[in-house]
Amino acid sequence: MIRPRAYLMKTGLTLFLAGLGRLDYIEGPESTRVLLYASPNLPTLICDTVNADEVYRTLLGTEYLRVPRADPERLAKWPPLQAAPDILLYGEEKHVSVADVVLSSAGWIAINLPAESEAVFRAWTPERRGIFVRQPALLPYGMALKGKRIRGSLAYREGDAFTKQ
Repeated sequence: MIRPRAYLMKTGLTLFLAGLGRLDYIEGPESTRVLLYASPNLPTLICDTVNADEVYRTLLGTEYLRVPRADPERLAKWPPLQAAPDILLYGEEKHVSVADVVLSSAGWIAINLPAESEAVFRAWTPERRGIFVRQPALLPYGMALKGKRIRGSLAYREGDAFTKQ
């Protein structure tokens, strides 16, 4: 079962989903929450956006930015991440995902924004393939499934698989 992973994103940060995709938080409220729906076997990494290209070049194919069958021959042919046009989103209601940013077949990232706010994101996948913005979000109340924030981290603990009625 895919269980969402929750993160606190601040402007100027990038969230990598293995070596398969990335989401930059370009501008908007100082911080917002995102939920990543993807295989737990795909690692995530958050870094400053200004360093994201170098982080990707350095860590691609390692345990931090895995790609399928990451042998040297395949990595030499691995297509570069390319950005889609910027994504402008508007917050509607507290704790409700306003949209999902789909990253090809790797998964999707649900975006939560404060009410009456706007934010700009930039999504990246190999050769810009499979990036799609889904509005409304598939699971708009998914934030109810997050656990408590991990002290000193941008990540949250895994929450319950189902909300209590």
